[in-house]
Amino acid sequence: MNEFRELNINEAIIEALEKIDITTPTPIQRESIPYLLQGLDCIGQAQTGTGKTFAYSIPLIEKIDSSSKNVQSLVLCPTRELSLQVSKEIDKLAANIKKIRVATIYGGESYEKQFKALKQNPQIIIGTPGRIIDQMNRGNISFANVKYLVLDEADMVLESGFLDEVGFILSKMKKHVQLMVFSATIPEQLQQFLRKYMKNPISIDADKTNITSKSVTHIAYPTRNRDKLEVLKYLCESINPYLCLIFASRKEDVDKIYRYLKSNEFDVGVIHGDLDSTTRKTMMKRIRNDEFRYIVASDIAARGIDIEGVTHVINYNLPYEEDFYFHRAGRTGRNNADGICFTLYDKEEVKYVLRFINKGVKFINREYKNGKWVDLKPLVKQMTPKKKDSEVQKKINKTININKNQKVKPGYKKKLNKEIEKIKQKHRREVIKKDIERQKKARYIAQSKAMKGE
Repeated sequence: MNEFRELNINEAIIEALEKIDITTPTPIQRESIPYLLQGLDCIGQAQTGTGKTFAYSIPLIEKIDSSSKNVQSLVLCPTRELSLQVSKEIDKLAANIKKIRVATIYGGESYEKQFKALKQNPQIIIGTPGRIIDQMNRGNISFANVKYLVLDEADMVLESGFLDEVGFILSKMKKHVQLMVFSATIPEQLQQFLRKYMKNPISIDADKTNITSKSVTHIAYPTRNRDKLEVLKYLCESINPYLCLIFASRKEDVDKIYRYLKSNEFDVGVIHGDLDSTTRKTMMKRIRNDEFRYIVASDIAARGIDIEGVTHVINYNLPYEEDFYFHRAGRTGRNNADGICFTLYDKEEVKYVLRFINKGVKFINREYKNGKWVDLKPLVKQMTPKKKDSEVQKKINKTININKNQKVKPGYKKKLNKEIEKIKQKHRREVIKKDIERQKKARYIAQSKAMKGE
């Protein structure tokens, strides 16, 4: 049974979903689609790979008037790769619905090609804020009739400095459009921006309980002060990935890792923000053609890009932002497939690994030695919590400490034992007194009930 029918989805969309073997909504889809179909503003929070694109695309396609030649919906994305990806997903969903036209507008592609797409009167426009504004200024786009606006990977829009552009675009629309905001995180600065433009939004957090997929195994891998690149190479040789993503926090490290693996004859590609448009487009095409087994990536460049078939993730170093660890790990273990996320660490970095352990990540401390995997001692020992001292024991300890600071005199131990015994006797008397009071109270309650005939 296709569970999307429970959400009152158009049968043509359900058939399109079945064609790509999707019959069960993910949590973010199940929770957000009904609200979006009602026309409510919505903030949907969920990690990478949880189906956010379909969560807003399905209601969009439901609401589009295919007989109209006006732009009715705008989807804003932080990167050209994500714009193209969203466009492909919407094309899949709308495959059985005639006359729905989509235009994808982003930097790095010829204006002529995009202008031609806009002349086809698309009802849905997908693109990056900068190029969208550029086309607006050229008079090629009007948003006077837009009813729906999606902000996809909104935290990345914030990080990339596009919020002012988003505000400008919103100012050119009607007084209120239905705003759909989807993101892995909702930073405070983003919340302030959304409060300005959203009308009583419904907030959905699909990640309240699961910070990472249960199908992902997290492995902490010690470098032991060895050359980190050599450790990485050894690790890459010891696994057999279909596709492995290697993450580094700095672009310089991304380039260094890529050059090193390339020089050691690995099938390796690279993604980072400083690649020019043509190189990035070519690289993404090669990745999707399965030309690489290893891809080195920066956090910003890899966010929002859907790369299928990732079986392994390696953290060359931990990210500066803790949330990015979960974005990285979320690249593998999708659709209930098994995945492995390695984190390289040295002694100085153990404290950073412990932060993620405190957040619920269950690391296995493991190393590859002499042709086999060896489990190491856990990074965190399960300690039996110490019992708190009782009040009487605290008093005894205090007495012992006071006597320690005095000069030892004849009969010292005998005198100390007497003081300790006095404390214990006083404690016993207090316990007995309390017990007597308890018994008196119990008898009084029993007598009262007997008099009332209870």
